[in-house]
Amino acid sequence: MTPADPPPSTPGVPPPSPEDDRVELQAILAQYHGLLTTIVEVIVPTLPADVQAEIRPQTEAAFSGVSVAFGELNAELNPGDHDEGLEAVALRGEQKELKKRGFWYNLRRFYRALRQENVAGAAKHGMRAVKWGNIIIGSLSKELEKFRFVEVIKEFGEVAETLLDHVLEHAANAHDRAR
Repeated sequence: MTPADPPPSTPGVPPPSPEDDRVELQAILAQYHGLLTTIVEVIVPTLPADVQAEIRPQTEAAFSGVSVAFGELNAELNPGDHDEGLEAVALRGEQKELKKRGFWYNLRRFYRALRQENVAGAAKHGMRAVKWGNIIIGSLSKELEKFRFVEVIKEFGEVAETLLDHVLEHAANAHDRAR
């Protein structure tokens, strides 16, 4: 943790404003969108051919709607109408900090594994990052209630987890066959 990014409970440092928390939340959502994009564009093509034939075209088609959903979600948050409600859904203060740190930790490990061309490692950390992202989306869904775009993102996150599970299963099977 750097001095420029203190936890919310640091004595003598004022807590972030609701607007600051919203802006940071929007940045996290952009990173979550980037993670899902990378999963679709980089990880899914590593799946075995039979799995790709069954689900890759549908995954890519569904993801275009997810990208729209992220844009709509960002537009809904932009005016600040939900800033005060973020605390009630645990997206301010220490609760937000925990979710952010869990997401960022696994996001960094996901991209590090990808740089090392370790697809199985990327899948493992990607799955964890997606789970953290969905925790954040789940909290946000309580504030936005019936805003349908939140549910589209959350459900695609669950699809991404399942795809990553396929990657891990394929890696384990390949490892077993190599023995």
